[in-house]
Amino acid sequence: MPIGVNFVNNPAALELWRNACEIEGERVRIPRGLAPQLCATAATPIYATCRNPARNVVVAARIWLWPPSNGPPFRAIDAKGAAAYATMEIS
Repeated sequence: MPIGVNFVNNPAALELWRNACEIEGERVRIPRGLAPQLCATAATPIYATCRNPARNVVVAARIWLWPPSNGPPFRAIDAKGAAAYATMEIS
């Protein structure tokens, strides 16, 4: 079974995946081999931007970026620029 990624409360994202993947509720099951193909088409360089621009990181080929796996450690900023303190709660 392909790997699944949940797109919670994000129907627009689900619609983007609809023609290429199997979708179960909010879970998109990505077929084997599709993720590396999509990554190969990404524009480079990609920047991980920080609140302090001096700490911005360029993410490019052969560079590994190890973010926290449980989400942002301090503050999260949404697409509209609104900031909120990160929590472990699931809404």
